Amino acid sequence: MAGGWAYTIGAAAFMALAIDVRSQGPEDPGAKVAEEKCATCHSLSDEPDTGIASSITDVANTQAVWTDIDLRTWLPRQHGTKADIDITSEEAYLLARYLQSQKQSKISAPEN
Repeated sequence: MAGGWAYTIGAAAFMALAIDVRSQGPEDPGAKVAEEKCATCHSLSDEPDTGIASSITDVANTQAVWTDIDLRTWLPRQHGTKADIDITSEEAYLLARYLQSQKQSKISAPEN
């Protein structure tokens, strides 16, 4: 039954990455990483896209769940040589949490 415990602990750790962290507010360290690494090309607010790249909300909605591992493999694949993106493991973790917090629900209210 030891495998069951390992699975439970692993699942709990994964879910910790996937929780909605919108309540972190402006002091969110992931937002700071996004400002430093992403804002040159991606809009970080509800403002229209910069014209260079899609908004961070649109980027966030490209994945069901963001993890630091996903992000570290996704960035070079999506950006190629267009951007010089050097990101540490800690920054990837913080940015993945931030992206997860920026996801918008695709469920809309029923129309009357």
